[in-house]
Amino acid sequence: MDSVLLLLLLLSVLIVTAYLLDACMSQLDCRESAADLSAPLLPNEARKEFSRKLDIEGNLYWYRDDNDGPCQRLVGFTMNFIQDVDFAVTLERQPSIELQSDEALEDQNDSTVRTRPPKVTIEVFPPERRARQEGQVMQATQVLYNEAPNEEITVVPPALIRKVSLRKRLQREVLLQTLVLIESSVANPAQMPLELAIQLDVQWQHVLEMAARDFPTKFSHFVTTSAGLVVHVSKQYIKLNVVRENLLADSMESLATIPREHIRSVMRVEFVDEPGVDAGALQREWYLLLNDALTNPRNGVFVCVNEAEQVFYLNANSAQDIGKDHLLYFYATGRLIGRTLLEGQVLGFHLALPLLKIILGLPILFADLEYFDPEVYRSLVWITNNKGVSELSLDFSIAEKRGNKIVVIDLIENGREINVTDENVDLYLERRFRYSLFENVSSQLYALLKGIYEIIPQDLLALFDPEELDYVLCGSDEIDVDDWEHHSKHTMTRQTYNTVGKWFWELVHEMPNEYRRRLLRFATGSSRVPLGGFRALTSIDGRLCPFLIHGVKLEQNEYIVSHACFNRLDIPLYDTRDKLETVLYAILDADLNGFTRD
Repeated sequence: MDSVLLLLLLLSVLIVTAYLLDACMSQLDCRESAADLSAPLLPNEARKEFSRKLDIEGNLYWYRDDNDGPCQRLVGFTMNFIQDVDFAVTLERQPSIELQSDEALEDQNDSTVRTRPPKVTIEVFPPERRARQEGQVMQATQVLYNEAPNEEITVVPPALIRKVSLRKRLQREVLLQTLVLIESSVANPAQMPLELAIQLDVQWQHVLEMAARDFPTKFSHFVTTSAGLVVHVSKQYIKLNVVRENLLADSMESLATIPREHIRSVMRVEFVDEPGVDAGALQREWYLLLNDALTNPRNGVFVCVNEAEQVFYLNANSAQDIGKDHLLYFYATGRLIGRTLLEGQVLGFHLALPLLKIILGLPILFADLEYFDPEVYRSLVWITNNKGVSELSLDFSIAEKRGNKIVVIDLIENGREINVTDENVDLYLERRFRYSLFENVSSQLYALLKGIYEIIPQDLLALFDPEELDYVLCGSDEIDVDDWEHHSKHTMTRQTYNTVGKWFWELVHEMPNEYRRRLLRFATGSSRVPLGGFRALTSIDGRLCPFLIHGVKLEQNEYIVSHACFNRLDIPLYDTRDKLETVLYAILDADLNGFTRD
């Protein structure tokens, strides 16, 4: 009987707690819309909640535009990875690990790998003047990474030697790093999360002046500066050889194993055993497919924290879900994000606000937990506003699913034995905040940031606030048909365009936005509008290339064909609007992958 009464009492406490939580949420003033995740990432007044400033002596400091409310109970923290010097010395004294490990031996037995082309090919072109001096035509020097460097180790597929070596290096680097959270009041704004990203020669006065400008101005500066980082295709380029059926694993390995000195070179993609030369359309298709693969929950890289807006954070269980290569995957993903910024590509998904702030080196607040786990955030906010926390029977531990097991994690030493009370609730809130956003994914964060910072300098990232960085990465989801039509060209006669061209744009106006995105993807290889609108459409080499409607005789082709490299649609001159509509929607309802001519 006592156990039944105890159970009923506990149930009543939970019901009352849920009721109070729901009632309190309507009164919270931490955000103008605490649970509205369909709104922009940050309210306008909070977008620059933290910003870098220079004092009269020229020293950087964090300026905080304070907002009142219970969410401000905890200070902001910057995140840094600091190398553990003592542990590094200990590791140095250990015998080196042989690359010819059991993993490499397993890879040797994979006969399919030995017959495949190398995953990464780098073509290096000597200067023309050198060719003239030597009086001969110089051919491109082909550098094959993932290929055996000499005959002595040709038994082992060299791609896998390099992959195993990189895997071990990342594991070693992670072991040497200690994640440290520093209060913003004493943090160094010039320091990004990784030590390798600190640039002593950054002219912060210039950076801050540019960061204070309007978005179009600083984005133009970003594009101009980042374009100067790209190694011109006349000097060298990278070719990735990807098997479509193994797209994610091949792409991750290829991106991760490109030597750092070549990572900013122009990149082309070829699908193994498929016809076609990449003039740009294949790379755009690869971007789209890889984006889809990275956000597929079965692949274990990201977890979705907001399905409506397709917002993602790092998967804390990646080691279980991906396996031994999980750090390599995050390193490659960081490089993909860096190259997305470098090339003006767009991601097909949004990064969660805390992750954007970490990338920018901005302080993270307790309130940012809302954009990672809204339910946990609301529960913790309720705790901050109410007494009698001990009645909830909480302790300093959390239970997590790791593979097929439930694991209890202590937030402090012996935390599962320490109850949460009104006296120690602030410590509990801080530990939940630290563990959820940082400590639980520290290894993954390190690998991701390392990949990004190898490509994009910190002073360029410092130009943006999180909302702007999200926009640079993802572009616009909404398609303005008037802007599209206004900045398009055609090759039809005036009479023909006034019929077929008019029908086409009428159909586009009538489409729901999802179908407009499909059409844009079919025509250009990307489903998102460039930041500068349709006047900023480019070809794959970065040159301005407006959308073009090219009329073709009906007897030559009955179907609409796209040339995504050049943002062009070949549209047969149909004699009725219904025929055009039927063919157009047949394309948009079909699988668009591989449907382009280029």
